[in-house]
Amino acid sequence: MTDGSTPRRRVRANGEGTVTRRKDGRWEARLFVRQDGRWVRRALYAKTTAEASRKLREALQSREKGLPMPKGSTTVAAFLEDEWWPGVAPSLRPGSQRRYHQAVTDYIVPTLGKRRLVDLQPEHLQALYGHLLTEGKSPATVRLAHAVLHRALSRALSWGKVGRNVADASLIDLPRLPGREAAHLDAGEVRLVLESARGDRLEALWLLALTAGLRRGELLALRWDAVDLDSAVVEVHYTLQPDGSLAEPKSSSSRRAVPIAAAVVSAMRSHKARQAAERLEAGDQWQEFRLPVAGTKIVFEGGLVFTTPLGRSLPTTPLASAWAALLRRAGLPPIPFHGTRHTAASLLADAGVHPKVAQARLGHATSAMTLERYTHVGEAQRRGAAEDVERLLGLGG
Repeated sequence: MTDGSTPRRRVRANGEGTVTRRKDGRWEARLFVRQDGRWVRRALYAKTTAEASRKLREALQSREKGLPMPKGSTTVAAFLEDEWWPGVAPSLRPGSQRRYHQAVTDYIVPTLGKRRLVDLQPEHLQALYGHLLTEGKSPATVRLAHAVLHRALSRALSWGKVGRNVADASLIDLPRLPGREAAHLDAGEVRLVLESARGDRLEALWLLALTAGLRRGELLALRWDAVDLDSAVVEVHYTLQPDGSLAEPKSSSSRRAVPIAAAVVSAMRSHKARQAAERLEAGDQWQEFRLPVAGTKIVFEGGLVFTTPLGRSLPTTPLASAWAALLRRAGLPPIPFHGTRHTAASLLADAGVHPKVAQARLGHATSAMTLERYTHVGEAQRRGAAEDVERLLGLGG
């Protein structure tokens, strides 16, 4: 019997609930959920039977876990900006705050912001990432946007606002990061740099960066009370933030005591004497600013090892310019200042230092990170490997 309307079809999904086609062409999933101590029927709507079945499965999973069934008209933008971000922002370091906020406002919300949170699907995320790549964004930027979404949706899942995290790795294909090797210097190039740095106002900083592998923020936050020249040890407690405050390192492994070589100790002693002379010459113009530690009540009164000639903390842009000028004097092509850290790791490997020791010295969470991301194989090592195999096989003359 027909009346000109679309026939209703009823489909069982996993033996629980029903999926039915409505007269208006939409699909309706129905199930019973526990609410206020009693069982009530809930309905979910979709454009296709597959979408309705998926919503039913997710609702059943939430019910089995004792979670409320995801519902509501909250958009992705409203959730990210009004619910999630105010709570997560205070837990982030300043640099992460800026990157996360940019990912939300510049990359995610313009494309996904108007969608309902409960309707967000993996294909929507995949389309967003493809759009960002088409716009010329790097794979690293896409991965940042994904990381932010995954973290936010994990919280939405725990709050019962969604039935699953559609940003889970098994559901998304992310672009690969470029496989090119990070810029660094080999041992011969380091010698050229150190020769060119002799007598430089920041000679001690260059030596410490290239041999101890301290991060830029760790170098600029270093205070004299964390330097024991008699014991030849530098302790890393803080990192300098763009706003001039100090912050604790990003991980417990980053807080470390780093032994330094005799040449570095000598350069540090000379630097300390030069700084004292600069302070005397500056007189009333010497400015040692208060250094608050983010998230604590601790405030230091100056005492930085590396400063401007007037006592202020070193800005990162002039530091990068000074590093580039040093490389030019050494006759070397430019590399980012962070390349000093890759250089220090590679020098440790060249010297045969055990990866666990290198890990502790560099402040990495694992020795695998030291090996995979910061250790680079030079031509001498490649040639040595070939000669070792030749000797093993008795192919030499």
